[in-house]
Amino acid sequence: MKKFQDYRKQVDNCCYQLFQIIQDCTNRGFLPHTLIEEVEEISQKVKSQQFRLAVLGEFSQGKSTLLNALLGEEIQPAREIPCSGMVTVLKYGTQKRVVCRYKDGHEEEIPFEQYQLKATISEDAALGCLSDELAHNEIDEIVFEHPDLGRVIN
Repeated sequence: MKKFQDYRKQVDNCCYQLFQIIQDCTNRGFLPHTLIEEVEEISQKVKSQQFRLAVLGEFSQGKSTLLNALLGEEIQPAREIPCSGMVTVLKYGTQKRVVCRYKDGHEEEIPFEQYQLKATISEDAALGCLSDELAHNEIDEIVFEHPDLGRVIN
């Protein structure tokens, strides 16, 4: 995390210097005003200290176990055979909530107690023809918001 913060400071400093150069060139009529807005947007993203972490790999290799260990809570379902087969987004939220986004475009909030049930594929599918169940699943992704996810990043 220390290394990430050091890199963030370096990028922020570079953005500031670039912003100064672009602003000077824009004031002289050499560059369009949109370039300043783009550099400022990048600078704001760097200052937010938010980043994305993707955890992916083959079935049953410990991805969910790793996430649960990082979060200090058993959020992701885990078992010895393949367990989850869809994109699950874990992100900070002011309250614990789960939103299912469906392939047809609609979404619904579901109780936390139903999250693991929705995110888990059946044992029959895991042991047999996994691709058939995943192909017929109507869920595009599940978004899990949790207030404790902020502490993982900070």
